[in-house]
Amino acid sequence: MAGADISFYSNDPHKAVGCVVILEFPSMEIVYSSCREVELKHPYIPTYLAFREAPIVLSLLEEVKHQHSHIYPQVLFIDGNGTLHPRLFGLACHVGVLADIPSIGVAKNFCALSSEGLTMKGIKEKSSDLLKAPGDWFPIIGKSGTIFGGVIRGTKDARNPVFVSPGHRISLASAVALTVLCCKYRVPEPVRVADAVSREYIRQSLRKQGVSASTSMPAHTMS
Repeated sequence: MAGADISFYSNDPHKAVGCVVILEFPSMEIVYSSCREVELKHPYIPTYLAFREAPIVLSLLEEVKHQHSHIYPQVLFIDGNGTLHPRLFGLACHVGVLADIPSIGVAKNFCALSSEGLTMKGIKEKSSDLLKAPGDWFPIIGKSGTIFGGVIRGTKDARNPVFVSPGHRISLASAVALTVLCCKYRVPEPVRVADAVSREYIRQSLRKQGVSASTSMPAHTMS
């Protein structure tokens, strides 16, 4: 299975690094990783993240397909949202459809949907009440009855949950089950490792430029 993440240079708003890692299941050992530095062509606009980031992830997946087809992933975890989105079609949906791969959106921050009565405060309160043990989760259901995704506590030590939603060719139940199986920490390993690898790439690049390696990279919150 694979994880995809995009990290950003704080000293240049037009540069980013995309990363795809492939892990063996269930050991979670890294069998492949690739990073690509890119010039961003579109500005950051909340809930339109796919137009900015999907092409980066798709190009990395194409590289795997053409050069390492024997390890092409069976499922892709993406740092971003799937159906947990105002239009039920976030970054994980875009990438999943265009690459025709089962995909799962994993977000560390909640995409509030005020028109559906879904707020960060309400989700936090419900999480505190219901997520007592590793693997506990509950569906995110709007006032229209639409099920947007699920809130998951991956491990005993995870104080905060993650927000999981189907991207393409996978059910919510399967997305939740796979996420729980991949959690060694709060965030499932495919996404956590992709994030770590892309950030390390930027740290190394900044060192070469003589810029402090502690420079932070801003994270997107709505995809």
